[in-house]
Order: sequence, then structure tokens, then C-alpha cells
Amino acid sequence: MLSVNKMNKRGGEKLLAIWWFFVLIVIGVGIVAGVLIFYNANVDARTLEAQVLSERIFSCIVKDNFFDKEVMNNFDAIYKKCGLNDKLFTGDGVFYFKISLYDGDNLFYEKSSDLKSFETDCAIASEMKKADYFPRCVKSSENVLFYDNNELKSLRLEVLAGSNQFGRRVSLAENDKN
Repeated sequence: MLSVNKMNKRGGEKLLAIWWFFVLIVIGVGIVAGVLIFYNANVDARTLEAQVLSERIFSCIVKDNFFDKEVMNNFDAIYKKCGLNDKLFTGDGVFYFKISLYDGDNLFYEKSSDLKSFETDCAIASEMKKADYFPRCVKSSENVLFYDNNELKSLRLEVLAGSNQFGRRVSLAENDKN
């Protein structure tokens, strides 16, 4: 009777080894599938990046509802004032912004970063349903106060911000180390 028990134990161990390998294979395939799905996901954050850029520009050029006159006098200072990396807005950059001040319907002041084609591309992208490789832009406006020759004016500030960054990690700020 002792020999029968030993024979059954060996068969059970072999059967358990097969199931153990099957479970390991299922877990391995699940992990590989999860990683592939995660890294192949197509996430388009260009509109969100444009919104963040627009809010960042608003927050640094408008203080207590007053437009900062320093931006008008030295537009290039906006990069340092807002903590933006100016290389991302020039040359082959992937970001764009334009600041416009309106007194009623009349344009009072307008300045933009160097990538002028963004504005045209944004207009095309907003009219087309499938414009995958065009930048995404956001236009925001806010009423601001401004002193012009000791006269207080109420102006409408519009910021057009755009992003055409695809899939790589680029920091908007100069001092981020990512």
C-alpha cells in the first residue's frame, strides 16, 4: 500500500507543475499586453497645453486686473517674466502665443512670438474635422485696466496660445529639469 501513495504523489506534482507554468505564462502575457497598450496609447494633449500656456501668460501679465505695461515696452521680457523657455517659441519651436489689446473694436496693441504660421495653421485646424498634424490653439479673453498717459482705460485682452508638441516631453519653463 505504501507504493501506491508514492505513485500518486509524483503524478500530482507533475500535474501541478503544468498548471504552475500555465499561470506564469498567463501572468507574463498580461503584463506584456498591459505595457504595450499603455505605451501605444495615442494621447493628444496639445489643446490642454495651449490652455495651460494661455493661463500662464494671463497670470503673469495681468496683476490685480491691470495689464503690465512692461510687456508693452519690452515684449521679449515676457519670456523671463512668465518663466517660459524662449527657444520653444522660436525657430522650430512647438509653442506659440499672441497678445492683443482692444479698445472697443479697435486694436490697441498686438505682439506675438516668432512662429507666425501657427495662427494660420490654427485657423485651418479649427475648420477641418481631421487635421491631425496641425497645432491646437486656444483663444482666451479678459477685460483689463490700463493706464495710458495717466488715463485709465478698460481694454479687452486676448491671448491666442498654441501647441504642436507630439509625444516628447518638453518643459515649458526654463528652470524645470525634466
